[in-house]
Amino acid sequence: YFCFLKAMKSLTKKHFHAYRVSPLCMFSYPRLQHYAQMLETFLTAEVKCAGDPTTNSGFHTNISVFPGLATGQRDPEAILIQIFCKQEQKRPAWEGLLCSVEPEPSYLTVCMPFVLLPLLLVHGPKKFTTAWKTWFERTFDCCVSPLVIPSYELAWMAALWAGAMSVPRTLDLQWSSPPPVSDGLHITMSVNRNDALRLWDCVHTSGEEEVGLFKQGLEEHIFHHFHVILDAMILESVSSGVASANNSGHIKVLFHKPLVHILVASSYLLDILIPTKGS
Repeated sequence: YFCFLKAMKSLTKKHFHAYRVSPLCMFSYPRLQHYAQMLETFLTAEVKCAGDPTTNSGFHTNISVFPGLATGQRDPEAILIQIFCKQEQKRPAWEGLLCSVEPEPSYLTVCMPFVLLPLLLVHGPKKFTTAWKTWFERTFDCCVSPLVIPSYELAWMAALWAGAMSVPRTLDLQWSSPPPVSDGLHITMSVNRNDALRLWDCVHTSGEEEVGLFKQGLEEHIFHHFHVILDAMILESVSSGVASANNSGHIKVLFHKPLVHILVASSYLLDILIPTKGS
């Protein structure tokens, strides 16, 4: 249990960028150490070709099983990838977590030689993400694409976190004007924790429309006081005492207890959202 708790806490208070990953071809858990050596060799060659003087000290890589995230008997174990600069080996320069937390039953029918780890959380410089992505896609014949979170799904996260907040911190939401508007308008709303909980309690028993009602309640409050119609704007970020997220796919979890539930929610987004192009 201590190892599990330590592992969970290692993921908190870090800004992660979420990606979706297609099934991995010929991925083998017994070969994790071999994959780490392959990645290390690839990174060293990439730096040598690029002539980057800031990372010429070499690398050490580690790929290992991350405990505690495979909640079902058939769920594949999560994988932690770490890249260390040899001049600073105590703290990883880049981390990536591949996981499948309570996947849809249809995902479990993926046939060999494929392994499904559809959610990737990345923490670290973009140059390492780009290099790792190139190596990973070539090695396992897969596709890694950013996970963009639309406004309604952000509102869904805000509603869930409002019901789970146990610390005296506000629920913060930020809206922005649609792209055609030349002068970008931003509106930030901070909701007292108790008010957010009361609103959540009012709509929580209303069935499938509870997220829509929660979002509607916030929008009506703004319209009543400022005559601004938020429904015409884009909800671009939410932040609470539990976690924060924005529509670019950046997620930060503040406490380890709700971590698994947040990963389940992120995995749910993989089922309903269309992947974006690019990296």
